[in-house]
Amino acid sequence: MSWKRDDRIDGGLTLAIEAAGSVSALARVLGLAQSTVAMWRRVPVHHVLAIEARYGVPRRELRPDIYPLDSGSSRRPRRADRGRSTGRR
Repeated sequence: MSWKRDDRIDGGLTLAIEAAGSVSALARVLGLAQSTVAMWRRVPVHHVLAIEARYGVPRRELRPDIYPLDSGSSRRPRRADRGRSTGRR
């Protein structure tokens, strides 16, 4: 089954899925279940750099709220977004 654009999800997530080729392929690269990625509405901040490195989608396009256009490439996520639990230990 092919992936169809969904207006409820963020444009950055759409770019990531299109770059990977499918939700399943993106999930596989990130070491996640397909169902986990399918539930996202935008790319979680802790996966942005991995997607950028693997697929070349700029972090500012994946999460412009965290990495605005005027930010440097080494800018860290805002304090409120750092350290959120990923559910893994």
